[in-house]
Amino acid sequence: MRQHESMVEKAFCAWCDENSILQSKLSDQGRRGFPDRTVFLNNGHVLFIEFKKPGGGKVGPHQDDWADRLVTRHHAYLLTDNLSAAKLFVSQYKRKAVR
Repeated sequence: MRQHESMVEKAFCAWCDENSILQSKLSDQGRRGFPDRTVFLNNGHVLFIEFKKPGGGKVGPHQDDWADRLVTRHHAYLLTDNLSAAKLFVSQYKRKAVR
């Protein structure tokens, strides 16, 4: 069975709910390409995750632009097609103190 991006994203949201992690699907009005999920951790970290379908979803130019803007400003950003990678990304930041 082929997996879709939404399946990975829904599984991630369920994992967040099970672990009391606040996340939301936000959008930037009038601009395309904002990451799929924004994660707000209790230690103050805010993470941005862009999900793609397993095995090779394409990143659009607007998504690339958002990724560049976030990363150059030292925000935590992940592009993934993998639930395990998203969980690991969040778990690593849960253990970090905010500077």
